[in-house]
Amino acid sequence: MRGFQDSSGALCLLVVLAREVFTQISPTRIDSAFSAGQESVEEYRAKNDAAFRSGYYLKGPSAPAQHQHTTAGRAPSSFGDHARLFCAATLDLVNKKSVSRDATSGLRNLTLESNTRAKAAQDACINAVRENSSCRNVNRYTFDGSCNNLGNPILGRTNTCHKRLLPPSYEDGVEEPRRRSFSGGVLPNERVISLRALDYILPRVRDDPQYNHNRMSFGQFIAHDITLTHTTTIGTSNALPDCCSPSTRVEQCFPVTIPSPDRVYGNRGCMNFVRSEPCPTCQLGPREQMNSVTSFVDLSLIYGLTSQGNFNLRTGSGGLLRGQAPYDTARPYLPLFMPPTTQTLGDGCSQPGRPCFTGGDPLRVNQQIGISAWSTLWFRYHNYLADRINRHARSRGERWSDERIFQTARRIAQGHMQIQVYREWLPTVVGSNILSVYKLGIQRTQTDYDSDGDPSLWSEFAGGAFRFGHSLIQNVFKNRNYQTDVDQPEFDVPTRDAFSTIPNYYDFNSEFKFENFIAGMQRQGGDETVTSFFDASQPKQISFSFAPGVANDVYRNATESYGMDLAALNIHRGRDHGLQPYYKYAELYLSRAHGRNIRIQKFSDIRPFWRSECYDELPKVYRDIQDVDLYVGGLCEVSPISGSVGPTMGTIIAMQFQQLRYADRLFVSHRNVFTPTQYAELLRTGWLYWVVCASAVNQPAVYRNAFRHDLWDFEYCSDLREIDVSLFTDVASYV
Repeated sequence: MRGFQDSSGALCLLVVLAREVFTQISPTRIDSAFSAGQESVEEYRAKNDAAFRSGYYLKGPSAPAQHQHTTAGRAPSSFGDHARLFCAATLDLVNKKSVSRDATSGLRNLTLESNTRAKAAQDACINAVRENSSCRNVNRYTFDGSCNNLGNPILGRTNTCHKRLLPPSYEDGVEEPRRRSFSGGVLPNERVISLRALDYILPRVRDDPQYNHNRMSFGQFIAHDITLTHTTTIGTSNALPDCCSPSTRVEQCFPVTIPSPDRVYGNRGCMNFVRSEPCPTCQLGPREQMNSVTSFVDLSLIYGLTSQGNFNLRTGSGGLLRGQAPYDTARPYLPLFMPPTTQTLGDGCSQPGRPCFTGGDPLRVNQQIGISAWSTLWFRYHNYLADRINRHARSRGERWSDERIFQTARRIAQGHMQIQVYREWLPTVVGSNILSVYKLGIQRTQTDYDSDGDPSLWSEFAGGAFRFGHSLIQNVFKNRNYQTDVDQPEFDVPTRDAFSTIPNYYDFNSEFKFENFIAGMQRQGGDETVTSFFDASQPKQISFSFAPGVANDVYRNATESYGMDLAALNIHRGRDHGLQPYYKYAELYLSRAHGRNIRIQKFSDIRPFWRSECYDELPKVYRDIQDVDLYVGGLCEVSPISGSVGPTMGTIIAMQFQQLRYADRLFVSHRNVFTPTQYAELLRTGWLYWVVCASAVNQPAVYRNAFRHDLWDFEYCSDLREIDVSLFTDVASYV
């Protein structure tokens, strides 16, 4: 378990540097830096208030507005102010030569006890960030993730900071995004990389006959459960900055320049981009980013992130989540759809007479069809469990409270989700070897919690490696009748039309059922699908590429001719977060994977580990191997037969999921979370096909493996033995 922190040796060196060098900075000098920092924060506020008053924010529906709407800040505004103060004070120390820009990470370990102004700022920051909450008798997931680690209750909580595998690479050593190349020029433009490199390379690589489109869609569902790095807003109403207006003066704007003429954007010249909000570390040092959701695999995107948010999602009776039936048919009493949004036309998503959904993650539940589909199925699955628990209790002559039923159903659903992520989905990503090295497999034997672990997300994971799934998005969401198992191409939804748009899902007699899209993604590989449950023909190869709907049309509004370039945005976000270039991570993890010391100083050094297309094309865009972005270089690595990503991305992802498991006190496989009998029942029923059978209406059959093309391995839903809820209703100590 300790092995997942091996790569932090560089940070340990910085601790020594902090003790030996930074003690030479006088208390007076540090307090002076905080005085200058406070002036900088006040100037920042004044500029952004002026920008808001001048109307430098997005108005009306548009692709940039939809993009920012899904990431807009949720943390108290004071969090950003505290973070900016410490960054500004650090920058003042750099600018006045008190510390070099290459050593700012070491300031994290500098004590401020002897500095009057600095200590006051630190105390105020800590008081704002560390909410006073009692962790006594907390034996279930809190909605905000607090109290999981009883010794450090904020670990994994909402609105806490990302950590680093390597010290950040900021232009000024503190917060300015990485712009300069290794040889002194300017880094290649992100849109150019997307068009000239990724757009050429990726359609020619990663053809894989094993996996289907569900793997991408469920992966994004997982991502929404554990990560949301929110962006900066302006004004008291949290307006979304317009960074492409020629007169805009918003401090946190960092737009992507689009060289003209562009084959899609013409002479527009700009793609809107707002920097991620800084996170209050309450220490001197470089800028960090904030995770707005819990980092645990806890289905927070179904259940909400606050007690009030959860209350708003519940009926208050029978442990059920609030929902609605289809408009035109009388279905069983359990609601089939999540509740509608209350601001029908103001949410940037709804259409007249057809509101979008709300849920535990109201900003992203409607992001695209796959997310809405999986959210609906898990919403239904919770209510299925709650109904069975309630019926069983009544059969015993017991009347359970709404809270007891709800929490029991929630705990079972969370356990099933965790099993599915680690048993079914993660092996298709990192491959069997890395899965074994980091002890990520789900076994019958129970595991132990590591209270010394840290479930917080790494910036390199959230801002780099875990975005690999965007390259798996296909150009259409296939529609397949889930009851007859027949393709319905006339009801397919092009990816460019799938963002923040709800077709007529509410009409259960229409073909726009969530079940049909789940079935379509199950059978969809690349641009083709296989035929039926009873057709043993080989599946077509999957085309791993940035589909036009992702490269040009992300969040495209129905009235717009184009949207945004997700590949370019991912590269730009990595630079915004100060991620080190790819080669530094590759040297660490390729060396580990191959058992020998690997140094990368020129493109030829990486040739054995990259796909030939990347080796041929990337030198035409990047001048030096030391300039290649983590996201781009990671996509270029040769992946194992059983996985989707190469050693660098695979190791980062595996180390992160190792922490998310072993540093989670309440993880399903740990001893004393469930009894051995309960755990065995969760393993028996904890398959994704089980959720589909329980949640879909009149589902006849389903493939046992949710992410692979395996035509002969299917189950009839009527043959499945349902979960024995009596094992859980009799033991309520954990709820």
